[in-house]
Amino acid sequence: MKGYLLDANLLIALLWPAHERHGRAAKWFARHRGHGSATCPFTETGFVRIVSNPASSRDAVQPREAIQLLRANTAAKDHQFWPDELPRVAAVAFAGLRLLGHQPVHSRLKPPEGSSSLRPIRMMKAATTSLSILAGAVFLTGLTGGRADNEDARQRFLDQHCFECHDTDSKKGGLDLSTLAFHPADPTNFARWVKVYDRVSQGEMPPKKKPRPEPGELQGFTRALSASLMDAEGRRVAAEGRATQRRLNRYEYENALRDLLHAPWLQIRDTLPEDGERYRFNKIGEALDVSHVQMARYLAAADGALRAAMAPSAARPETRVTRCYARDQRSFTGPMKFTVFNTAPERATFPALGTRGQPDVRRGEAPLTAGPEHPDVRELEGVGVVASAYEPIEPKFNTFMAPVAGHYRLRLNALSVWVGPGQSNRWYIPNLDDISRGHRSEPLTLYAEKPPRLLRWLGKFDVTPDPSVHELEVWLLPGETIRPDACRLFRSRPGPSRWQNPLAEKSGQPGVVFRWLEVEGPIYDQWPPAGHKLLFADLPLVDKPVPPQTTTAGTNRFGLRRFTPLPGVEVISKNPRGDAERLLSNFAQHAYRRPVGRKELRRFLPVITGALAKGSSFTDSMLAGYTAVLCSPEFIYVEE
Repeated sequence: MKGYLLDANLLIALLWPAHERHGRAAKWFARHRGHGSATCPFTETGFVRIVSNPASSRDAVQPREAIQLLRANTAAKDHQFWPDELPRVAAVAFAGLRLLGHQPVHSRLKPPEGSSSLRPIRMMKAATTSLSILAGAVFLTGLTGGRADNEDARQRFLDQHCFECHDTDSKKGGLDLSTLAFHPADPTNFARWVKVYDRVSQGEMPPKKKPRPEPGELQGFTRALSASLMDAEGRRVAAEGRATQRRLNRYEYENALRDLLHAPWLQIRDTLPEDGERYRFNKIGEALDVSHVQMARYLAAADGALRAAMAPSAARPETRVTRCYARDQRSFTGPMKFTVFNTAPERATFPALGTRGQPDVRRGEAPLTAGPEHPDVRELEGVGVVASAYEPIEPKFNTFMAPVAGHYRLRLNALSVWVGPGQSNRWYIPNLDDISRGHRSEPLTLYAEKPPRLLRWLGKFDVTPDPSVHELEVWLLPGETIRPDACRLFRSRPGPSRWQNPLAEKSGQPGVVFRWLEVEGPIYDQWPPAGHKLLFADLPLVDKPVPPQTTTAGTNRFGLRRFTPLPGVEVISKNPRGDAERLLSNFAQHAYRRPVGRKELRRFLPVITGALAKGSSFTDSMLAGYTAVLCSPEFIYVEE
């Protein structure tokens, strides 16, 4: 006999539950395993031969092709299907599994058109392991259980043990099983019957005060109900798949906006509500609901992202190189002096010239820096720490603040040092005047910081005992500064008990000295930026007027420079209606990643024209329309 070979591996974990539900398959197998191979019914005229390693066959047919073969022969007189056969096989294929075994199909079956890979083969005998024979045969037999038998078993059990409390009159717990139809194709009905199964199988129902059903009777009911529900689930999965549509979670939405607007620095995730989770996953559709709060946050996040992607000024910002010396930073030099907040040397910073301490500078008896008049000396000046960035030591190069969002290049000059021990038996207290070359490299992390203490990780590298310049390419947001952290060093604690440094040795303890930070940027590949061109193409720009100064000085109450962002730009259009339709069509096609027809644009164009009619600027009106696109189901939802 010739046939077609179906090679499909199914997980053993799925096979054994089938074996437990269908004990008669094990009995059937016992009659045949003496022949060195075994078959079991699959269709009325076909059969399955189970082998131990079907994956080694080069004549294998993938599940999708096998389903095409089955569907192409549904009308064949000598190959009638059981009602649940095709959905079961389709469900297995959808899950990405392959049935464990070879299925020779009757030779009179025709392959579907275009399926050249379905090759006729001769029946083969193969030595098989007991586990693979038993598991495969049992599972495949279990696929064809009688539906009428299941319904009869279910109804008998309900009559004898459930209707007394759950009929139309009693209706305990709000559950009326006497009128509850069995239509598992309906998701609500399916969920009710799953709940019934759970309560009965876990012994919660019937209640302990009621007569308990016999074990065989209880097992018969749960098997019958389980088989019916699995059959319905298999049909649904074959027809619809596991999940066809769900909302993007906030991580995905942020990444989608970054990609669309060519703005990898966008930070909008935390402006959106936390996503729901199911089974510890945040990509499950039933947990990703959409409420009015969610939509309000989406609207705000989309509008903020669009405005951030626009050109910050009409003219291209100048790319500058700014060098910030550690001796010029108040956050570095302030902790050199002992105060009520740092009364211990390990909670203080210290000056260093090369790899030597400067006691006179630390005591305030010498100038803090040689200044620009002595560049050779200034190049060797630094400020050191023996603790990581934690109160009261929070060093930052905050004489620099990123003027606009964008791409920057950072260069940091630093080195590791060794700080001598304290006197006598208090060797774990650092002697901040006894500085020498470091014994090892120290890991350093760079953060972007925006007041108040909003940190964002930028990168890391190792600082060596030899002074060196380390370079990082980063994306910064407006107003962010740079904060280094010698992350291996300990975090100090105040108090009379003195939190001892665990890295301290009797010969001293490790430290890091910072010399200077150099920032180059903003760096642009094109102007206007790619995100702005997506929104407004090449329409002319003008700077918005600078708002009047609201404070008497550009500093905050601590005397630090206050960051003032650029006012932004206005886009000028001589044909607002025509430009709006053209720009909106292009933006929607990029957002949806497919062509967009005029009918689809009719939803969004009135948003723009309505805003224009109310007196809004062309820029704000277009951003309102773009926001509507970014909050539409076609963008927020992902189709799988």
